[in-house]
Amino acid sequence: MNSSSQTASPWGVFATIGFSVIILMVFIGIQTGIIVALAYSSISDLFDKNPDTTLLVNEINRLASNGDAISYALIPSAMAGALFVLLFTKIRKHISIKEYLGLHIPTIKQVLLWIGVLVLFFAFMEALNVLIDRPMPVWMIDTYKSAENRPLLWITLVIAAPLFEELLFRGFMLEGLRHSKLGDLGAIIITAAVWASIHLQYELFEVATIFVIGIILGYAKIKTNSLYTVIILHALLNLISTIQVASL
Repeated sequence: MNSSSQTASPWGVFATIGFSVIILMVFIGIQTGIIVALAYSSISDLFDKNPDTTLLVNEINRLASNGDAISYALIPSAMAGALFVLLFTKIRKHISIKEYLGLHIPTIKQVLLWIGVLVLFFAFMEALNVLIDRPMPVWMIDTYKSAENRPLLWITLVIAAPLFEELLFRGFMLEGLRHSKLGDLGAIIITAAVWASIHLQYELFEVATIFVIGIILGYAKIKTNSLYTVIILHALLNLISTIQVASL
């Protein structure tokens, strides 16, 4: 193998992990900063008179499940995170962003096949929820019901979140890990686990479900060699979930 073919590949495992940590820090940092700023703004008069941090913490906790606050925080943080993904992809020499992230147009047959897989899994989980009498997560209900700007929340959940998360997890991170000794299976499991771990607003049952969905998305990305496939699947999943909450 010549030197050019050796370098025409994604970042190695340590660089991938390091850059991914930076991206997540940017994403979480901006999101947290906006929530804190919104919390302080909403209680500034009271807080200035009585600078008790408990007041601020309580307001931050309230806004953590407020649909408008989540939209205001997630959209800019997702945009910044996506830009950092593209930046770290761009500076890798001898491989284009398109090839690195798998920005190839999938066939209709491929998309429909994986939509079918996802719908079957979703139907299975719905049947399981009915069987064990598990209600819709409270966080999802509170987030939707508290949003005054519903269109912005839909954009946040169905477009912004799936786009950033798939660029990072099934795009940048998956490709870097699967070209290491971890291979496809190890990369799929690790990216699914990390993806699930950033959804700690849910209980363990929902986090485990997200982990399994991450495995499905990872296989879909590898089998179709298209990031667009998993962005569509993720957006569809969030759309169905949001429609469910809106119908309550």
